[in-house]
Amino acid sequence: MLGGDASIPLHMRSRRSLLLILAMTLLALAGPSAAVAQEGAATTPAPAADPAAAPGIDDGAIAAAADRPARATEAKDAPVALVLLAVLAGLTALAAVAWALARALAYEPRWLAPTRHATAEAGWRASAGWAEFVDWVRLGR
Repeated sequence: MLGGDASIPLHMRSRRSLLLILAMTLLALAGPSAAVAQEGAATTPAPAADPAAAPGIDDGAIAAAADRPARATEAKDAPVALVLLAVLAGLTALAAVAWALARALAYEPRWLAPTRHATAEAGWRASAGWAEFVDWVRLGR
């Protein structure tokens, strides 16, 4: 028992324990860093100023890159995969619009009803066969 007091209801003990753990975690995380920051502020020396540039920085590469004009992108630069993806998205959107229009106008071809019935019965038979197999395995035969 964490609280040591049996008269406190269980749900209150768990809340109190959670708050105790949270408070201890926050103290553990905030305590040492705050102490180090206070001690470190008085003893940390200031960095020495160095007016000389670091070696390799003053080679003019940044200025040359800034002066160069940006490369113009043209339509022919588009990757083939991106174009194919756009075509596929367009065809999918067109199919979705056609399907929505057919549903809105209640269009149903003659072959659709028998096909729907056949696939529903096939699904029913497959699920029944799977259920029989699961029962056979469950009973250990």
